[in-house]
Amino acid sequence: MRFLLFLLLATALVGCTKTSGPLKLYFIGSTRFTSGNRAAGPADTLATRLYIDDTGARPAGLTHLRITVDYSPRRAPYAYPSPITSFMFASVTPATEQIVYLDSAFATSSTSALPTELLFTNVYGARTSTGTERWTYQVTDQASNTVSRTFIISQRRADSTLVYNDYTLRLNTPPIGPGARRFIDLKSGLALPTFTVAKAPELQRLTDVILLADGSLASPDALVAPRLNDATWPMANRVRTRFAKTTLTATTFLNVTDTLSIRQLFAAPGISTLPGLTVGDVYAFRISASTSSPFPTQYGLLYVVSSTSGLQVQIRTSKKPL
Repeated sequence: MRFLLFLLLATALVGCTKTSGPLKLYFIGSTRFTSGNRAAGPADTLATRLYIDDTGARPAGLTHLRITVDYSPRRAPYAYPSPITSFMFASVTPATEQIVYLDSAFATSSTSALPTELLFTNVYGARTSTGTERWTYQVTDQASNTVSRTFIISQRRADSTLVYNDYTLRLNTPPIGPGARRFIDLKSGLALPTFTVAKAPELQRLTDVILLADGSLASPDALVAPRLNDATWPMANRVRTRFAKTTLTATTFLNVTDTLSIRQLFAAPGISTLPGLTVGDVYAFRISASTSSPFPTQYGLLYVVSSTSGLQVQIRTSKKPL
């Protein structure tokens, strides 16, 4: 199995509290791991570790692990009306959006049986707009026993009424291999792993840029290695994102606070890849929706904060299409 799935050694079981039932799932709590309801900052990097135990009197073997996330209200930030007194919550649609973060089946082989214990570590980013995200972890065994655990991460921003959304992404430069890439929705600020978007057309249509193994950024339609698979990610689902370098500095970047100024900083036609990112550089970008996407063209800015230990970029995007 891939995706950070590790068989648990017996010596690591000390301190786990047992519960009744044939199949057990525990969140492991520590200062590093999120194991219950909590608040988070925009795009905070979080981690959750869970232990799954099916070693009772009649262990059946684990067959399925599924993780879903419910974002309420929607993942992308909402552009509030002016004056704000005319705002009606019913106008925020969809009220809740769910993604299947992981849907993994375990299988037997000639050399291995179904696992009966599992330690799973999940590293993920929090949402960037005001709202909640409900994480549900569900596991099933061969005897059709099912157990699930849930927690909620809350986000509350004092600047939700601004016409732009801004946040800082801290991205670890992934190890070599196409499966380690990160797929980023610049509008919502979510960076998802390969296993989440590979077979999810609705998430492919929301992916604006891809973090490659060497730390470069590329538009989904860019012809760079490793290329996306045309069969699983057709061209019709690929957003066209273009970048144009600006003369902005860290200070003047922060001074761009209206959507028209953000748009005017983009100089067409732009480039589809950023192979070498230098600290202090600021790029304007234009996101052109894929042919099957409900989202029209949007603009934003990308400021390179750090590129030595992973990639850290500050993003500022217009909430409304322009």
